[in-house]
Amino acid sequence: MRRPFALALAAHAVAAVALSVAPTGPPSELEPRRALATESTFEVELLPPASGPTPGPTAARLATLRAPSPLHASGLAARRVAETGPEASPIVPPVVPPAPSSPDDESWSLGALGPAPASLGALGLGERTGALARQSGIVNETAGAEPAPPMRPLFEALDRVEREAGHGRGVPLRSAVAEAARGASAPMAGVALFEITVGPKTPAQTRLVEASSDAAGWASLAKTIDSLARAKTVRLPPSGEGLRVVVRVEAELRLPDGRPAKDLGVHGAVSTRLALRADAGAGESKLVLPEATLKFEGKVCSLALTLGVGPAPISGGCAPEMIGTRASRQVRAELVSEERISQAR
Repeated sequence: MRRPFALALAAHAVAAVALSVAPTGPPSELEPRRALATESTFEVELLPPASGPTPGPTAARLATLRAPSPLHASGLAARRVAETGPEASPIVPPVVPPAPSSPDDESWSLGALGPAPASLGALGLGERTGALARQSGIVNETAGAEPAPPMRPLFEALDRVEREAGHGRGVPLRSAVAEAARGASAPMAGVALFEITVGPKTPAQTRLVEASSDAAGWASLAKTIDSLARAKTVRLPPSGEGLRVVVRVEAELRLPDGRPAKDLGVHGAVSTRLALRADAGAGESKLVLPEATLKFEGKVCSLALTLGVGPAPISGGCAPEMIGTRASRQVRAELVSEERISQAR
């Protein structure tokens, strides 16, 4: 009994010593196989197969989440070069070129590595005809282009101010009408309206609009006005538009004291109006009754006879300085309207 027990105890001791000593031989194949399995698993997950069924969205999402980061991938590549040799190529991420841009394309986008170079013309900057200029309403203005509609009221207001101050664009045309009306062939008295149209390439053209009397005599002045107007310098609008003006001319005979010669003679007037006088003095009636007046108007003396309620039914007087004077013909011309037109070019 003692001998088998001793042999069993010795066998256990030898087994314990053998297990406690580390192996000194070559490394086992377990670790390299594990490393190679890791690397091959990474390569299969990173690079999709050239052929075969396309993975679904869930599988693609899981592959993306399981893929290592770029830093980890570069570390694995370096480890693979160190273990397998220089023939193993590292993993290089693909470079995406920037999106090409065209100079004529108004829209642009950022590429993968930054914005593509673009000129000022492509962006519409620095040019008056680019995309930004068209959006802002900026256009090239030339000497012969029409003004923008929003600016027309301003131009018309400035023209009106100049016309009221006596410096309108139609002043030379008004002078031409006045000079023609002072001629010997013009009617002695009357009122007439003339319309004159002139443009950059169209000479002055005159027509009679209206006349109080002797329309044929006033209409005969149109050719004379055209000749006088074409010899004058007219300030046309810088936009290249034409100009249309209406001139009123009045001719009459007046005495040296300013009275119209047509008022000379015998005239009668009847008033049938009932009214109250606000300027009535003490003892005067505030009620104004109907009355009739017969008046004689002469160059030197005048007399008026009033039939009605009043303190002095007869009134009149004389002006000795008017003896020997004569009435003279006076002509007045005024600019009635002035407007820009685009037809007269």
